[in-house]
Amino acid sequence: TVPAGSEINLVAHSMGGLDCRYLITHLQPQQQHFRVRSLTTLATPHHGSSFADYVKSDVIGRTRLELFWSILGMVGVERGAAENLTMKYIRDEFNPSTPNDPNVQYFSYAASFEPGLFSRFRFPWRVVYEREGPNDGLVSVNSARWGTFVREIPNADHMDIMNWVNAVAWGRSRFPWIIGGSSHDSEGRAKGLLETGDDDRRETEGVPKEVPPLFNAIELYLEISDLLYRHGL
Repeated sequence: TVPAGSEINLVAHSMGGLDCRYLITHLQPQQQHFRVRSLTTLATPHHGSSFADYVKSDVIGRTRLELFWSILGMVGVERGAAENLTMKYIRDEFNPSTPNDPNVQYFSYAASFEPGLFSRFRFPWRVVYEREGPNDGLVSVNSARWGTFVREIPNADHMDIMNWVNAVAWGRSRFPWIIGGSSHDSEGRAKGLLETGDDDRRETEGVPKEVPPLFNAIELYLEISDLLYRHGL
């Protein structure tokens, strides 16, 4: 329960960003318990997803459709929700009916990566890339832009943003040509990862320079906290 009179900053991933926009525009005016100061979205399809368009089409076949639903289910997208993520629905219905609140600051991040042979997002990444360009496996960089666009997060897929660190992510740093990853990481991100702790340092020291380090979710959320602080939020 939020104490009455609280001022809050929302940080939301994927569809959660659309839910928060709806809350700010349509639900917040109906209550006086709290006031939203800002919304920061991570890989949110503010302009829809061409992968949702693809899933909704009749060209993929029943077998593949079940696989795609399992991928969408990993990020909390139910079967009926895919229709609400199509580019047409977001463009023609959701966005026009959900304008920004002038008293709320909006920030957004996008993510992108290049999938390897066994990446769970290999096929949806290709679908989105052919239609929209760089993406995180479900949401394009362009679609994730909303309000003040902060930056594109390299070497991170749609699940990495939520800190889903697992064996696949670990293997990506060693064998990016098989498991996934990107070759366009910056020295600054590598330095930031090394400075987060001894465990991360041990993981990274043995990786050749041309292999990007693991995406560091803790670093990202500390960055967001600093962003809000610098804006007086």
